[in-house]
Amino acid sequence: MSKVPSTVADKKRRTLDDLRNLPRSPALSKYRAALERVGKSPSKFPLISYFSPAAWWQWFGTYGRDALNFSCPFRTNTGPHRSIYPLRNHQGGQKVQVAIAGDWGTGTNEAEVVTESMAPKNARPHYTIHLGDIYYVGDRPSIDENCLGQRNPANQYMPVKWRHGQCGSFALNGNHEMYATGEPYFSTFLPSLGWIENGKAIGQFVSFFCLENDYWRVIGLDTGYHSRGLPFLSSFGRKLPLLLPSCRLPGKLIEWLKTVVKIQDDMHRGLVLLSHHQYYSAFEENYTRPAAQLSSLINRPVLWFWGHEHRMVGYHLQGPKNIQAHGRCVGHGGMPVERSEKSPNRKMVLFADNRVYSRQDNFGWNGYVTLDFDDANLTVRYFDIASINGGENKLLIQENWSVNGRGEFTVQIEQQCLEKGFYGPTNWGG
Repeated sequence: MSKVPSTVADKKRRTLDDLRNLPRSPALSKYRAALERVGKSPSKFPLISYFSPAAWWQWFGTYGRDALNFSCPFRTNTGPHRSIYPLRNHQGGQKVQVAIAGDWGTGTNEAEVVTESMAPKNARPHYTIHLGDIYYVGDRPSIDENCLGQRNPANQYMPVKWRHGQCGSFALNGNHEMYATGEPYFSTFLPSLGWIENGKAIGQFVSFFCLENDYWRVIGLDTGYHSRGLPFLSSFGRKLPLLLPSCRLPGKLIEWLKTVVKIQDDMHRGLVLLSHHQYYSAFEENYTRPAAQLSSLINRPVLWFWGHEHRMVGYHLQGPKNIQAHGRCVGHGGMPVERSEKSPNRKMVLFADNRVYSRQDNFGWNGYVTLDFDDANLTVRYFDIASINGGENKLLIQENWSVNGRGEFTVQIEQQCLEKGFYGPTNWGG
């Protein structure tokens, strides 16, 4: 467990309160961005700020432009490696560490602590992966400030930079990236990422990828591209489910899985899927279309990490469609973490972090996850970030996975956190 630098709290960055109640809506997310860019803070002026003529004018220009434009072209040039990269270390061995965070791109102190903790300068993992969502709207200023460490002259905040692993870094597409049509994500963020060759990142050519070795495949999927919803109506999606976007996988991605990855012919490796949107949930909507598309290609249970929901939850093996998945929601990388007023559904939920991080705001704990591959074995560790004022990151849950020659899993789960509000195998209801 790494030490959190106490100097982080001394720098002026967004607070979690600045992102409170940010809706999953292009229109309202863009208005939050417009407020900030004309010098208004929704957290300080929660009602008056929404009547700012300057913010309304900026919102009208940006939302009107993007809402009426088509999504940017879906990228299909997978580059010289066909978007398949080695899940190996520098010596070619299969002892590899991957660090993952979801919903991280917020520019908060907590986001800075997450990226410093998951990829410290003296002990970087081999790969880092972001599961998607750059706030507020995934446009060029948001990416520069919240991912690339470039100061935004329109506000006073210190920027945050996403840290790379020793062998590379990747990022999935989320719905907030698509609020700006997706073009800045594809043209600005992805070129800064990718596998490292000769000491330099070659770029992540497309919004999907595969890391593989003899025992495992880690496959990143793009559920974000078809997540925009209908212009001016997407705000009502949660009340009218028929308006929810499908988040289906683009056809070219399915073709890549069939013809390049040949996932349907892989009968022996363990499959770890990554996506922004959840396959299923005990708290919010299900997005089952990607699993339905994959069901004819995947013939065994998978370990599936996703974000979108701003919480940390592990699920029992299940699936509303044909694919059975050990679901893991790790969308607690940077946004205010949501807490539930009642205990999780025990039939669905295996563990859940419902502890209080900020008593004043009733937010939960931000954190990240590491995956340590060692031939047929995989150790997954879930961490919180201690606090922005220093201290030790806390190991919450450790999972010890192994895969046999038929791609089947066995898993042993060790619960480390016994605090009130952390629900797990050894202290349900604690």
